[in-house]
Order: sequence, then structure tokens, then C-alpha cells
Amino acid sequence: GTDDKVVRVRDIGTGQADVVLCGHTEQVKAMAFSDGSRWIATGSNDKIVRLWDARSGILDRVLESHTHYVLSLVLSPNSH
Repeated sequence: GTDDKVVRVRDIGTGQADVVLCGHTEQVKAMAFSDGSRWIATGSNDKIVRLWDARSGILDRVLESHTHYVLSLVLSPNSH
């Protein structure tokens, strides 16, 4: 995640950005991968958590009930 509001998921071998996640309106401050890297959660100074499909880059859910910046995230290993 970056100050330009974009998250780039890079291939470790090539360094190329395979998936680009756009949607936050402020700096992205937090990111978490689920077990098996199926999901990516991103948090931002826009006070929103977004849940993305890591393979396709498609936005799955938007959680907007936060009252402060989202500075850290953890995803449960058992999806609960």
C-alpha cells in the first residue's frame, strides 16, 4: 500500500505488479493476506476497510463503519 491510494500486489520473481487494487480515497496504511492468500484486506486513512479477491483484484466487500483511520489489520485463519 502507498500514499498514492493504490495497492500493488507484486510477483516476487519478476517484481511486476500482477494485481492493482484501486478504490481508497486516502493513503493506504494497512494490509493483510488471508490464509492461502485468497483474500487481501486493505485499510486506509479514509476510515474504510476493503476486502479484495487476491487472484482477480475484484472488490468483494466494503466496511465503512470505522470512526478513525485504519492503521492495522489481521484476518482470522479460520475465516471468522
